[in-house]
Amino acid sequence: MERLGLRLPPEALAGAYLLERELQVAERRREEARVAEREITSIERERDRVQAELSATRERLESLRAKLSELGKGDPERGLEEATTRIAARETARQIRTDLKVAHPDLEELRRKISEAEQAGEPWVVDDDALASAASKEEDLSDEIEGLRAQAERLQQEVEHLSRAETVDQIEGETLELRRELEDVARERDRKFVLASIVREADRRFREEHQPEVMRRAGEYLSVITAGRYDRILVREEEDDPPFLLRGPGYPHALPVEEPISTGTREQVYLAVRLAIVDHLDAHHERLPLFIDEAFVNWDRSRWSRGAELLERVSRSRQVFVFTCHEPIVLSLEGRGARILLLEGPS
Repeated sequence: MERLGLRLPPEALAGAYLLERELQVAERRREEARVAEREITSIERERDRVQAELSATRERLESLRAKLSELGKGDPERGLEEATTRIAARETARQIRTDLKVAHPDLEELRRKISEAEQAGEPWVVDDDALASAASKEEDLSDEIEGLRAQAERLQQEVEHLSRAETVDQIEGETLELRRELEDVARERDRKFVLASIVREADRRFREEHQPEVMRRAGEYLSVITAGRYDRILVREEEDDPPFLLRGPGYPHALPVEEPISTGTREQVYLAVRLAIVDHLDAHHERLPLFIDEAFVNWDRSRWSRGAELLERVSRSRQVFVFTCHEPIVLSLEGRGARILLLEGPS
C-alpha cells in the first residue's frame, strides 16, 4: 500500500478490501490497455490501406493529367474542356442510337439494306410521291387498327360479363366463408380482451393485497443494512426498467435503483426485498430455509457488519445457508455463531 501511495488503515482486513479494489481497478485498466492496443493495430492497418489507396489515386490522377495535357496540346484545362465536349457528344450519340432502336426495332436490318443500296448505287431516300402514298397507306392502316381495337374491347367486355355470371355462386360462397371467419376473429378478440381485463384486475388486487406489506418490510430491512440512509422501497406501477425506487431522509426525490447507485447498494435492495418476500410467503406456516450465494462481495465493511447482524437475527427463525468463497465473510459469520462447512472442489 505504501508503494501505491495509499494510507494504511488501522485494520488489516480493511486494507485487504482496499487492496482488492485497487487490484480490480488495475486489472480493468490493463484490459482497457489491451483493447486500446488492438484498436491501435486495427487503426494502423486501416492507415496503411488508406495510404495505399491514396498512392493509387495519385497515380491515376497523374495519368489523367497527362492525358488531358496531351488532349489539350499541353494545356490540361483545355484538355478537360475538350474531353467534356467529347463525352457529352458520345452520350448524345448513345441517346440517339437508343431512340432509334426504340422507334425502329429492325434498325440493324435497315442499316444493312441502306449499306447494300449505297453499294449498288440505288437511292434509298424516297421522293414526295412515295411519301404521300405511304402516308395514305398509314392512315388506312390506322383506321383498321382502331376498328380492331374497338372490336377487341367489346369482346373483352363480353368475356368479363360471362365470367362474372358463371362465378356468382362461387363468390357468394367465399363471401359467406369470409363472414364466418370475421365472426370467429371477432369472438377471439372479445375473448382475449376479457382475459386481459381479468389478468389486469387480478394483478391489481394482488398488488393491493400483498405489495404494501412486502415493501414495508423490505424498507425496514434496508434501513437496518444502510443505517437509515434508505428506509423505503417503492415499486413502479408502469412496466419500466428499473422496477424499484429508493427513498431516504436525505433525498427529496425517489432514486431509481440503477447507476449511479453503487452495485453494493443495489444488491442490498434486492436482498431486503427477497427477505421481505420470504417472510410474506411462509407467514403462519413452516419456515422455509433461505439460500444466499455470494450476495455480499460488493458491500462495504459497515453495511456488511449490519447485514451479518440481520442474517443472524433471521437465522433465529429459519435456516440460512450462505455460499461464499471469500474468507473474510466466512470468518465474520463464524464469529456470529455460523457453522462452517467446507465444500471440496473437483480434484
